[in-house]
Amino acid sequence: MGFFCFTSHKLNDEANENKTNVKSTYFKNTILRIHICGLWQEEENEIVYKKIKDNIKEQIDLDSNDKDWDFKEYESTLLTPQICEQIEKNIEQDKISELKIVNHAMLCFGDDNDMDLVLKTFSVIHRPRIILITKGEIKVNKEGKKYITIIIRKGMGNEELKDFIIISLNGIYSYYNEQNDKRELCDNNIPLKILLTGMRLSGKSTFVNLFFGKLFAFVTNDTENGTLKISEYNIKNNENQKSIKLIDTPGINSKKKIKESIINEINKYIKGKKIDFILFFYNEGNFLGEGKNLLKLLDKSEIPVFIIINKSRKTEDNDINEDIQSKVMYLKQIGCQRLLKEEYFIEVNLKSNSIGNFFGMESIFDKMQKFELNTINKENKIIESNSIENKSDNILNIINYYKNKKDWDKDEVEIIRK
Repeated sequence: MGFFCFTSHKLNDEANENKTNVKSTYFKNTILRIHICGLWQEEENEIVYKKIKDNIKEQIDLDSNDKDWDFKEYESTLLTPQICEQIEKNIEQDKISELKIVNHAMLCFGDDNDMDLVLKTFSVIHRPRIILITKGEIKVNKEGKKYITIIIRKGMGNEELKDFIIISLNGIYSYYNEQNDKRELCDNNIPLKILLTGMRLSGKSTFVNLFFGKLFAFVTNDTENGTLKISEYNIKNNENQKSIKLIDTPGINSKKKIKESIINEINKYIKGKKIDFILFFYNEGNFLGEGKNLLKLLDKSEIPVFIIINKSRKTEDNDINEDIQSKVMYLKQIGCQRLLKEEYFIEVNLKSNSIGNFFGMESIFDKMQKFELNTINKENKIIESNSIENKSDNILNIINYYKNKKDWDKDEVEIIRK
């Protein structure tokens, strides 16, 4: 996909590239604490910072949805290990507070700040999203590309720079609260709709983020939190105008009332909207007992369901996966006859980590393609060999595009420049 390079006169057009829509809420919005660091007291930076504070105060005064932002200032110098440790300590203190939910962003000024130092200092669970204001190009390592937005201020006036920073902060606030651009494509113009469901912290939001190449859907390593809202992401690829809707639902956990609400919402989607595929995510080795009622609901639906085994330790294609065999036995026990076919299970690892290398996105779309072709053949429909290439709105065409996509695990840094 390449870098996200924004220009001021194309800002609104670029914002329309990936349209999203949030459908329902289970928890209140949170505070966004903005940590001001780097060379923020240099004259031109301090002017912009004052404009940002005044603008945000005005937004909060006018906003009726209780948007809550605040600022914490640090010594005006290039980042040091001590300053990073101080920021992380403050994040940790907010995390253990039972009085409020606080999320964090760093607004950092200066070209010579060591971003590698920042990424090494913060543990993954405390790492904030970062907006870095520079005068020129800087390099960011692969890990940093997920967390850092770089705004190159060259050629920008103070007012314009302020606007770009506010837009970026709004994006971070929306990410944490799972609120995205309310504009959406008409469902009739979206040939492929996929509902994502399953167990908590099993890779649903990571699956969404792989389409954007950056953190877009809220994903966390924290065992206490995960996606808390149902979000629709309407993704339109610029190269070939292939549209796909991903519906990201909260993960199932042991909290009975929340679990019942989630299943009710999913049931509404199944009954009220045309869903082409459902992907049920779980991590290899996890027990599916908490998801029993959801699995029964999916089994009764007529929508094709694929069971995605994330964090798989698969080594060879012909390996026998004992985890799949145990899950097939469990599905038999709870009466899910439709879901227990082993060909509906797909092994993936959606993050390169200690478990192993990234793999599996292509396999998901390969299974979808085979299912669609089998369905067409069963219905005795005749398709020409080149029809996948010629019909731009055909589901098979879209599935084929994503099946052959090679750079799924490529992280991108968001760069905003004049």
